[in-house]
Amino acid sequence: MSEKYPEEWKKLENNRMGGSAWSAATANFNESLKSGFFSTINDAKIDQFAKFKSFNLALMGVVIFAQLLLAFLQ
Repeated sequence: MSEKYPEEWKKLENNRMGGSAWSAATANFNESLKSGFFSTINDAKIDQFAKFKSFNLALMGVVIFAQLLLAFLQ
């Protein structure tokens, strides 16, 4: 995304709190996917990332549920 949209990526890297640029870009990118610039454009990579993010969240939920189930059954 940084190569395709360099101006927007620079905005995402803006961090006034002095932390790492990577963590700021990650947090700001997630917010931008919800309601910012990246939520308004039609790009296959962004759609793929959003689907992966949803799948990953569901998978982690299943793993946590399975661990809790195994813990209570023993």
